[in-house]
Amino acid sequence: ARLISRGGICFHVRLYPPLNIVSGMTRPWAAACRLALVTLQLALRPSTAALVVVAGPRELLGLSLTSPPFAFTPETFRVRAPLALVNSADFDYAPGRPDTYRGNQNFSGKIALHVNVPWGSASAEQNARALGALGAVGWAMANEGDVGLFTPVTGYNTHRWIRGDTRSLATPVAVDITSREMLPLIAALRAGKELVAELSPSPFPGRAAYGSWWYWLLSAVVTLQLCIVLELALTKLHAFIRSDGGLHLSSIPQLLLLVEIWLCALRFVFCTIDPFFAHAIVPWRENVIVLSQSTVLSTITSSLFLVFFADAASSSGMASVTIADPRYKRGLLWFNVVAVLWYAIVEILSWTIRVKSMNRIFIILKIGYIGLLFPAVITAMATVTARRVRKALRAAIAPSKIVDRINFYMVRAIVLELAFMVIGVVYLWSCVGSRAFEIIWLALMYTVLVTKSFQHVAAFKPLGVKEWHGPLNTVRFLAARALFKGCGYSSSTRVGKIAQVTPTAISKGDVVTDDLLLGVTVCFLHDFCEAHAFTREAPTSRVSTFSFAPEDPTSQCLDAAQFSVCVAQRDATSSDGRPAISKATHFVSHAQSCSLRKLVDALEGFLFTNSLSKHDTYFWIDVFCLPRTKVQAYVAHIGVIERRIGSVVMVLDPWNAPVCLTRVWCLYEVVHTVPSTRDAAGITFHLTLSSSERVSFVAAYEKFGKQHIEDVLAAFDARNAMATVEADKHMIFALIASTFGANEGHMFFRSRRSSSRNPSIPSSKRGSSASAHSDCSGALALATPGDIVLDSKEAFVRFNKTVRVALMGALTGHSWQI
Repeated sequence: ARLISRGGICFHVRLYPPLNIVSGMTRPWAAACRLALVTLQLALRPSTAALVVVAGPRELLGLSLTSPPFAFTPETFRVRAPLALVNSADFDYAPGRPDTYRGNQNFSGKIALHVNVPWGSASAEQNARALGALGAVGWAMANEGDVGLFTPVTGYNTHRWIRGDTRSLATPVAVDITSREMLPLIAALRAGKELVAELSPSPFPGRAAYGSWWYWLLSAVVTLQLCIVLELALTKLHAFIRSDGGLHLSSIPQLLLLVEIWLCALRFVFCTIDPFFAHAIVPWRENVIVLSQSTVLSTITSSLFLVFFADAASSSGMASVTIADPRYKRGLLWFNVVAVLWYAIVEILSWTIRVKSMNRIFIILKIGYIGLLFPAVITAMATVTARRVRKALRAAIAPSKIVDRINFYMVRAIVLELAFMVIGVVYLWSCVGSRAFEIIWLALMYTVLVTKSFQHVAAFKPLGVKEWHGPLNTVRFLAARALFKGCGYSSSTRVGKIAQVTPTAISKGDVVTDDLLLGVTVCFLHDFCEAHAFTREAPTSRVSTFSFAPEDPTSQCLDAAQFSVCVAQRDATSSDGRPAISKATHFVSHAQSCSLRKLVDALEGFLFTNSLSKHDTYFWIDVFCLPRTKVQAYVAHIGVIERRIGSVVMVLDPWNAPVCLTRVWCLYEVVHTVPSTRDAAGITFHLTLSSSERVSFVAAYEKFGKQHIEDVLAAFDARNAMATVEADKHMIFALIASTFGANEGHMFFRSRRSSSRNPSIPSSKRGSSASAHSDCSGALALATPGDIVLDSKEAFVRFNKTVRVALMGALTGHSWQI
């Protein structure tokens, strides 16, 4: 006899009658004893019901198989009847249903043991109904193909149904007995043996997992992830449509966002409407298509993402919204075509071919392309792309945190693909295993897929428009900001090659007061523009026409020109109720002849791009932070101010002919951001554009390419730079010659009175490299502009080269940001 335990594990216990008990008996008495032993076994066996052989060959008597019922059959039943073998070839499945029986067996009053049921063509209910029409009182599914490839848990497919099923069938009763223990039973029936079995339902242990707390927790976590990604994708797509002037499938971000939105919809069906197919709300065939389609589309979005990054790397970070490199276009096209065709061919064949050996082939193919082939290809693409990106960023001397962030994107893409490869293969085997095991691995697989989607969606930002954040992503952003405070896109310019062209640190050692380090918020700038009726075209220099005096009565007698706006309005609050003036966090390099409104717009874009708070970020702007009477003295302290603040933001207006690059003040401010061998820390250097200029910037790159962008920003010469005050120009030219000349650190004068005889310059400082900058203002006060003789050729060549290197490094970082 074979006894089965309550847990569904078979214990084989053979009762050998020969020991002088049954062997010596006559045949009728032996049969009676065997029947008595089987009856005793049935009476003493555990309460777990099963399909039990009660008559037939001696070696099979008492064979008990777990038999979980299908969802469409009655919950309780007990049937005793002969067994009859049915093969898939006995029915004509041409119309998609087992309508025509080709065999010659009589199934009336029998339990039909259906071997290798073609569940791809017809559902279990349709097969059971067809046998019921032939008189069968019971129907048992026995799939040899699954047993040959896996070790399935019996009952793993009892919840399947397809469109057209009534999901209710009184007769015949239907169970699943797919397991390795069924193989001797099938062999005996094929050999022509007659067997009688008693059939009753066995509980399916996996169904208990559907009501567990961890099942609902996994479902809730995956659903929340899907909601965050879907909300983010919808808001970004809306912003891109406004930025691009409509819906354009040629735009990589728009195309990728559309596919990700469709993916989220598919995953909602599988993980939210019918969580992990637990309640069989969605037909099984549609559910399989949803699962496989979502994995294939996820592969396509990964390829879009990586090809875009590879194309951006080939352009030193100046990525456009379309793929420009024809090699990447062709590779992407062929990969996606092959992925879609492979998926379609395998799916169509798996639903139409009903040969037992083909079931294994299709399962292996699905494991191959879903769990191994596609992830392996994407992993290889990610590895190659990571190397190209790293190489391009090093060559472009990109800001260090830009390099770190892009490398993080690439490493995360590789790790996610490897994780999906491992989890996907394990999940395909778990589909025929324990239901709890399957749910856990499916939840892990979907977590990886949703994480990939989030990386794809969050990687792109629209130009020229503000992106609306939904409530879920607002909470996510605040939580991430609290956990990872200080993480951002940009940082200081990398030393590398830049240090080789910088002769020395300039303007060191000077001391500035705290009044010179104050800055204003964007909200204050908005309020200022409104209060003083600044139009879109009004220049920033107009700020200097207004006079501000502190409210302190002791200062009322002083000239208002001695106070900067920041000092006069130190305790002011902006319209948002926050302090308007505080210690500056960013130094702004700009041209005063450009629009103040566009300057504010560009600074807002800088805040948005770098995920900075407009309430806690204070900008140092010369017209607001310097008193009008101390502008010339400021040049001696410019390096100290920039170093004390630590970050410089240059506003390119317009980007294709930046006015700031024609101003000697701005060029001199830029050169301080370049680290030298003595000052390797450097200063953070950023570029920013107003919203309209950002759109124009990308459009120009798409039309003219990378080299045009670099040529525009490199088309300057400090010797042709201008200054509003001519004396300022000569003063800065002298400092350039002093710092970048052939005899670095020394001034060259031809004057009626030699500087060595000038009593205003202490003898201890004459000829000192460290003090050349502090002495410059005093020397220039005695020398007329015509008296200054500069080592112009070498000094200005080196100066221009240093500024260009700084601009190219900042340009690379800026391009990756936008």
